[in-house]
Amino acid sequence: LLALFWSYSLAFPESDHPLTWSAAGESAPKVTQLLLHIAYQATAVTILGGAVSERMNLGAYVVLVCLLAGVFYPLASRWCWHEGALVERTPPFHDFAGSGVVHYFGGLAALIGAACIGPRKGRWDEIEAANFAPHNVPTVLGGALVLWIGWDEFHVGPG
Repeated sequence: LLALFWSYSLAFPESDHPLTWSAAGESAPKVTQLLLHIAYQATAVTILGGAVSERMNLGAYVVLVCLLAGVFYPLASRWCWHEGALVERTPPFHDFAGSGVVHYFGGLAALIGAACIGPRKGRWDEIEAANFAPHNVPTVLGGALVLWIGWDEFHVGPG
C-alpha cells in the first residue's frame, strides 16, 4: 500500500498513477512498472531485514522499513533512473536491471543497521558458540538454490 499510494509517485513524479486507465493498452506498462517498483522496493528492504534479524524490536523494524521504503528508496530510484545527478552525468549512469539501486541501497542500509545494533548476543562468547554452528546443510543448500533461481528470474522483468 505504501508503494501504491506514496512511493511510486515520489519515484516517478512525471508519470500518471499506474492504476488509472486511459486509452486501451496504455496502462499495462504502467502497472508493470508499478509491480517492478514494488518488487525492487521490497527486495531492498529485505536485505536490511537479513542484517538486523533477531537484534531489532519488531515495532522499530516496521517503522524503519516504512521510512526506507516510503522515502529513501524512491528518492534513490528517482536519482539513479529518472532525474538526478547520476542520470545527467557524462557519461550517464546505467543500471543493469535495477541491481545497482536495489543492492547498493539495501546493502548500505544493512551495513548502517548492523553497525548501529552490533553483533548478536552470545555470537562471540565461547560458551554459546555452538549455538551458531550451521546445523542443516541440505536446508541451506536448498535455500541457496531457491534464491539463485529467484534472482535469475527477478532480473528478467526489466529486460
